[in-house]
Amino acid sequence: MKRRETGKISSCCVPNMSFVQVVSAAGVANVFPRHVHESVCIGIVDRGVRVVSRCGESIVIPENGMFVIDRDVSHTCKSRDGKGQSYRIACVDTDALVEVVSRIEEQVLPVPHFSKALVDDPELAQRLCRFFSLARIPGPSLARESLFFSFLGDLVRLHGAPHPAAQRRNSQGDAIEKACEFIRANHTESITLEQLCRIACLSPFHFHRIFVGIKGISPHDYLVHCRIRKARELLLNGYSIAGTAVETGFVDQSHFTRCFKRMMGTTPGRYLRGICGQPS
Repeated sequence: MKRRETGKISSCCVPNMSFVQVVSAAGVANVFPRHVHESVCIGIVDRGVRVVSRCGESIVIPENGMFVIDRDVSHTCKSRDGKGQSYRIACVDTDALVEVVSRIEEQVLPVPHFSKALVDDPELAQRLCRFFSLARIPGPSLARESLFFSFLGDLVRLHGAPHPAAQRRNSQGDAIEKACEFIRANHTESITLEQLCRIACLSPFHFHRIFVGIKGISPHDYLVHCRIRKARELLLNGYSIAGTAVETGFVDQSHFTRCFKRMMGTTPGRYLRGICGQPS
C-alpha cells in the first residue's frame, strides 16, 4: 500500500541574494532517500523532530533545533516516528559562502566543514529564524542582508572548520571529480558507465566502488540529483512541468514526477504551486 504524500513544501529565491534559496516545509512526514546537496543547507526545525542519518550515525534534531548539512555529504532525512515535521532551510551556494565569510574575516578561507549536523547555539538559531521571517519580503533589504552575512560569519567562525576533503585529495579523488564535472555538464544526455570510466581512467568495478565511497551515492543517483537540481531552477524560472521534464533529460513527465517526488518529498505540481507562496 502506497503512503500518501503529506504536508507541503515550497521554495523561494531571496530578493537581491541570488546565492541563497529558502525551502519551507509544513507537516511533512516523507522519508527522503540517500542524497547529496551541492549547497550548504542550514535549517531550523519549527515543529516535530527531524532525524538526519549521515556518516554512519543518526542525529536527532529537536523542535527549535538548528542543523547544518555540508555540501556533497550523503544523508537521509525523516521525521521521528513518522509524525509530520515543519522546517525551514537556507540553501547557500558554497562558493558564495566562502567569499562572504572571507570578506567578513578579511582573509581567504577554505570551504567550511561542519562536523556536527546539530548545532547547539540558541542565539544563532534565533538569528536564523529572524532571517527566514525577512526572506520573503519583496525587494532589497539592508536589514536582511546584514543579518544573514553576520550570521554566516559567526556560524563558520564558531562551528566550522576547514573541509577535510581539501586535505585528502588524491589521484582517485581527482578522477571522480572529473567524472562528476562531466555528469553536471551533460546531465541531459544518456550517460554511460563506459564514458565515466574512460574519463576517470578506472575499470567499471573500481570506478563504481570508489565513486560510492567518495560521494556516498551511485553515479546514476548523482545524475538524477543533478537533473532534479536543474529542474528546481527551471520551475523557479517559470518553466512548465512538461517542459522541465524535457529540458532535464527525463524519459517523460511521469518518470520526472516519480524521481522528483522521491528526492524532494513532493510532486512537481505541488512544488510549483508552493514557489514564492503561490496558492495551492
